[in-house]
Amino acid sequence: MLKKFNSFAFLFYFITSSLKEPVFGIDDDSESRSLMKLHQYSYRNIDKWYSINHRCSGGLQSPIDINMRQTKKEIFPKFTRTNYFIKPLTTKITKGKFNLMVLPIYEQDYPILLGGPLEEPYRFNHVVFHWGKSDNLGSEHAINGKKFPLEIQAVHYNDNYDSYSEALNSPNGIAIVSYLFNINEKTTGDLALDLIQKPFEMLASVPTGEVELDYAFPISLLTPPIYKRYVTYNGSLTLPPCSENVIWIVNYKPRSITMLEMEKFRMLYNNSEGLINNFRPLQMTNQRDIYIVK
Repeated sequence: MLKKFNSFAFLFYFITSSLKEPVFGIDDDSESRSLMKLHQYSYRNIDKWYSINHRCSGGLQSPIDINMRQTKKEIFPKFTRTNYFIKPLTTKITKGKFNLMVLPIYEQDYPILLGGPLEEPYRFNHVVFHWGKSDNLGSEHAINGKKFPLEIQAVHYNDNYDSYSEALNSPNGIAIVSYLFNINEKTTGDLALDLIQKPFEMLASVPTGEVELDYAFPISLLTPPIYKRYVTYNGSLTLPPCSENVIWIVNYKPRSITMLEMEKFRMLYNNSEGLINNFRPLQMTNQRDIYIVK
């Protein structure tokens, strides 16, 4: 259940929260201020992102189409996940102008990911979601040219840095674990998705805002472990500032989502102008090495 809000206080909170609109991936104050202007940063004017930040036209940009025939087999150490089963103090669901984010708040014992292509520990920070208006698009990454209706990205930062903001522009600063989804009506649904979707009806009625859940659940429910069947490559953030310091880990075996769960994501931005497709187009691979673990 959601924490109860006084209706006036609730509306006032959402109106004022737009003044500190979250722009995921931004750390520089001056850059953040410019990107927070609706007409500058939008999925409707992606071709102008370069004018906002020149790094968005770099040679190691993400997302990409992963051609499985061109991947290179590799053996990495097994992943070690620490504290993923610990419940956070609380979990915030943040609806930005163009993004949805899940941000668990921990007092200590942050989830830590190590192993695979990660030679250093990475601290879990937040989860972002990308979807489209139909079932044949929505994911940012593609596998052999195929897009998926939903992609969930678990964003981590190098624990050797003091903060996520510092890691954004630092070498090997970010690691993102990506999960792709297919529609499957035979499944009973995803428990974690059902939990985070409880406030969607409320969030759909406002342009931007944040809800704090009063039920805590471990982030492992939303981001299950990956033991194999993944590809990894060096890329970038898929939002400005498009920093090219991201180690991507993409699980190429899709998870299942029901049509009802998928439609709840699409209805979240169904008010006013709406948000139809919140994903970045595919970028050039530029002969990057893409490694596969089977």
